[in-house]
Amino acid sequence: MSTKLEVSDLQGGVRILKLTGQLDIAGLAAVETKFYAHCGGDKMKVQVDLAAVTFLSSLGIRMLLQALKAVKARGGQLQFQNPQPAVTSTLEISGLGQLIVRSDDDIVAGKLTRE
Repeated sequence: MSTKLEVSDLQGGVRILKLTGQLDIAGLAAVETKFYAHCGGDKMKVQVDLAAVTFLSSLGIRMLLQALKAVKARGGQLQFQNPQPAVTSTLEISGLGQLIVRSDDDIVAGKLTRE
């Protein structure tokens, strides 16, 4: 399965970045530059949909962590949505588990809203 990135923007300034496939060295080569580009901007509200990510390597964690730092440095927010159990475990072990939201309802309920 090739790694892909789909981007959509919701009302209220929320951007959804949907990743599909494996976030390993080959997968990152396919999406990393585009992923960072879509995290740019001031006060971005970024929701990273990980539901279709089947593997998260240390390089994938690095990409997510660097994006988180960049978004926060510009006054924005970044969260991870609906990761599979193995990906959830990896995020929790890496210290990023507190950024997981479990459903689209969290977006609609205002977890990521324009301030």
